[in-house]
Amino acid sequence: MVDRLSEIDLAKYLEDSLSFTDKEKLLTKEFSEWLPQEVVDCHTHSNLREHVQEVDEEMFHQMISTFEGFNLEDSRRVELAFFGGKTLKRLRFPFPFRGIDIKAANEYLSRNVKNPDKVALCGIPNDIEYTISMLQTGRFSALKMYHQQFNPPSKQIYEYFPPKILNVAENENVPIILHLPQVITLCKDQILRLVEEFPNLRISLAHLGLANLPVPNLRETYDELSKYSNIYLDTSMIPSEEVVTLALKAFGDKRVMYGSDEPLNLIRSVIYNNPGLGQRIVTEYMYHWVNKDEHERYKHLASGASHAHWPPLIAIKKSIEALYLENQQSRVKNNILCNNAKGLFSFK
Repeated sequence: MVDRLSEIDLAKYLEDSLSFTDKEKLLTKEFSEWLPQEVVDCHTHSNLREHVQEVDEEMFHQMISTFEGFNLEDSRRVELAFFGGKTLKRLRFPFPFRGIDIKAANEYLSRNVKNPDKVALCGIPNDIEYTISMLQTGRFSALKMYHQQFNPPSKQIYEYFPPKILNVAENENVPIILHLPQVITLCKDQILRLVEEFPNLRISLAHLGLANLPVPNLRETYDELSKYSNIYLDTSMIPSEEVVTLALKAFGDKRVMYGSDEPLNLIRSVIYNNPGLGQRIVTEYMYHWVNKDEHERYKHLASGASHAHWPPLIAIKKSIEALYLENQQSRVKNNILCNNAKGLFSFK
């Protein structure tokens, strides 16, 4: 196995991201005026570079490896750049993919994250005893586990969220952050089994269930799952107004929550439909994980793209304006961008 960690220039990527274009400066101003004074971001990552033991060949070619050593000081710089003047509260957890020293990363956040932020435990599927013992400490506001802690990645929720761990999370009243192994429409039966077998477990489906763009049967799937009051959704990295609108129509404004996916939201990218590969991400910047041939063919689509931070916020704003009367919009905005996550993850 080749360790590709030395080839990832984290500092260069971060400096590039924090050099705002004129377009991004205008977006910062627009959302400074639109966002509520208090924002809760329920989906952020942070751990030290030293926690990354290796980046294997497969992970090297995935976007998730861009900022694998993003620390709390880096996050503070991002906060000042994107949310200056706002009270920002974040739910923080390590990058959960394989190659990370998860125990050390959990400890780093547990010791160093201060109020008003909270920490979600990153569980280890093949170390059930450790994960349960950490859940029972009362130090964590949520539990995140990830299908790419396995190679090949798990395709079944119960493989990376073992029922024994879920039972403890339910008993301890700790919500889980569920990054599905496939788009929500293909995982519906697994989710239904989960909520039927753990009816009191509160579940936040990350990335609106991985529906980056509208897919067949998405409305019907949202409608069916919305019948379960313990299912919530976060909006992290979803740029589609149509998808956000479908989620709000099904789940209402009290079970959809804002998430940024920091620091992956710093990547300037667009999502497009590749004729042979389906939904893909294309960037103008040549990150280490970008396929050179694909980049050369499709990079024009990302010309002038802003940070991935902005399209999800734009989608939320447009959806609220389209669905709700003007005298309702402030309430809905505060629910999505603050109150819902504040309640689910016990922020003060």
